[in-house]
Amino acid sequence: MSLKDQSELHDTELGLATVHATESLEKHMKAFIVGGIAVIVVIAGIIAVASSGRGASEAGWSRFAEASSASDFANVASDFPGTEVAIWARLREAEIQLGESIQLQFTDRAAANSQLKKSGDAFDSVIEKAASLPEAKERALLGKARVLEATSDGDLSKAIDAYKVFAQGFPQSVWAEQVNARIKTLESRDASEFYAWFSKQNPRPEDRPNPRDGLPPGHPEIPVTLPPIPDELVPADWSEIDVEDAAAAPTTEAAPNVDASTAAEKPATPAEPEKPKPE
Repeated sequence: MSLKDQSELHDTELGLATVHATESLEKHMKAFIVGGIAVIVVIAGIIAVASSGRGASEAGWSRFAEASSASDFANVASDFPGTEVAIWARLREAEIQLGESIQLQFTDRAAANSQLKKSGDAFDSVIEKAASLPEAKERALLGKARVLEATSDGDLSKAIDAYKVFAQGFPQSVWAEQVNARIKTLESRDASEFYAWFSKQNPRPEDRPNPRDGLPPGHPEIPVTLPPIPDELVPADWSEIDVEDAAAAPTTEAAPNVDASTAAEKPATPAEPEKPKPE
């Protein structure tokens, strides 16, 4: 085959390949365009979700910073579910409820038990969802152990087990030493006897006392006596006193109170002689 024939064959194959490629490109062009649009939509969706999530996170942390009560943190956790701020808000809710319930145990046992139940449920929620937040889980495990201790009726086995779970999971915790000491304390007989006694106490808030005006019930009457009024202070005739004139009369300064005995002992000052008048 001559060079000319080879050149013509090459040109023919190249042309056929070009035509085939063009036809294939035209055939799949629509699919390429649709696929490209789909990729763009997915990327835009990811960006939008990330942006909205960032905005929700900022709003959640802003609400978290403003919260102060257990109910405030509970609202933050409910309004931003599935977020990191919701886990921390639920933890703070549980910790505040635990502190309040321990104080209520000495004044209102029914209210204390209700608060302890809510606190324990909130700690359980944090423990379940805080796999990626070890700091939150650490505090939740410790709080749960304290709830079990506070609600014990003398059987402290559940509380001791909860403290041991904490000690095994966080041996380097700043609370590790205190937790180990607490385990030893709760394993003692004195601790069991104390909680068995304390669980039976049922303090209730006293009714608001009524105002105690006058004498207490059953107290005898106290006679009222007044000192006698000197005669010189009692006018002979009350009608002689003109109230309006007495009120309008100018006030005068009272004379200094001079001791009579001192005045008698002090010699009188001699009067100066009169000087003769010049003639």
